[in-house]
Amino acid sequence: MLLQPGQIHRSKYQNALREMARAGVAPRDADPWAQRLLRRIGVPHRPAFYRDFWHTVVVNGVSFAAIFLPILALIYNRDNLFSAQIIVVTGVLAGVFFGIGAALIARRKAIEFKLSSWDAL
Repeated sequence: MLLQPGQIHRSKYQNALREMARAGVAPRDADPWAQRLLRRIGVPHRPAFYRDFWHTVVVNGVSFAAIFLPILALIYNRDNLFSAQIIVVTGVLAGVFFGIGAALIARRKAIEFKLSSWDAL
């Protein structure tokens, strides 16, 4: 019996959750609320410890910048302390650094827990 791509992904996801549980990864770290929400609405994705480095950088960096930029604009643009260009560049750079930091932490934790690669699941 051939498995469809969605079934293969679900099977790998369940294998990843079991592997993380055996390795001692806390449930909230293995399957956080945002991942459960994405899975419920049908968006295929990998757990954080199994994502590619640059995918993690982009997802976390863009998410951080999307939240950080409006806050930064509200704080600093209210009194016209900085130009819009400086605020945008600062927000984007903060997002890049946040994304890189998150990816490095995820990679270090995956190595620490001795988790296999996504393709090996």
